[in-house]
Amino acid sequence: MNIRYYHITKVTSTNTWAKEHAHEFAHDEIAAITADEQTHGRGRYARVWHSPAGKNLYLTLAFYSNIKPFALCQLASLTLEEFLQIHGITAKIKWPNDLLVNGKKIVGVLTERQEVNGMAFIVLGIGLNVNMNGEEIAEIPQAATSMFLEKNHTFSLDAVKQFYVRLFVKRLLEAQENNFADVWSHWQKSLNWMLEHPVCIQTHAKRLEGKVIALDKEGNLLLQGPDGHTHTIQSADVNL
Repeated sequence: MNIRYYHITKVTSTNTWAKEHAHEFAHDEIAAITADEQTHGRGRYARVWHSPAGKNLYLTLAFYSNIKPFALCQLASLTLEEFLQIHGITAKIKWPNDLLVNGKKIVGVLTERQEVNGMAFIVLGIGLNVNMNGEEIAEIPQAATSMFLEKNHTFSLDAVKQFYVRLFVKRLLEAQENNFADVWSHWQKSLNWMLEHPVCIQTHAKRLEGKVIALDKEGNLLLQGPDGHTHTIQSADVNL
């Protein structure tokens, strides 16, 4: 699978840029779009993603595929977990789309899908905190960390990009060979730490409290409330 790299100095968000230029990408390639700075970086539900210039990896992988978006999100998260472990950083995947180091967020994944000329087009956005220092991290309104803070040295953003993109493509090709069966089992294993964990979940409709009892193959979280009732949660963030 061919990889074509695009780099932009300043952009609203790499995901937005990818969707606006979808018609320019070949059907048999992965476009890897990065930027020095995002002026309107975002996470789930259009939340602001803190994007200081020249500090972090702002990456979008864009390609045509009929694979379910959440399966690709699972693969991206597992590959990020592997990438960080290779660099000596132990991270945990937090449902549905974050990775944590000692309870602090280091990366978020945002997967989107749209139709382009009758074909499914996937936009997989990754925001990885790479070289942010303590003062910069303190500006993020939640517990966060960076590769720099975890290892006490700076990283080449280009090397981080190249390493991760190649690793993702390798794992994607492997996953396609067995219809993503290993991705599901590895993802579930990586999230075992959340089982029986007390959580508060804010859905679009209401706030729920309980403990996580399972995660299904569609990426849904099963939450057991204090009354014993089980709720199936599809699109919500877990606030640990």
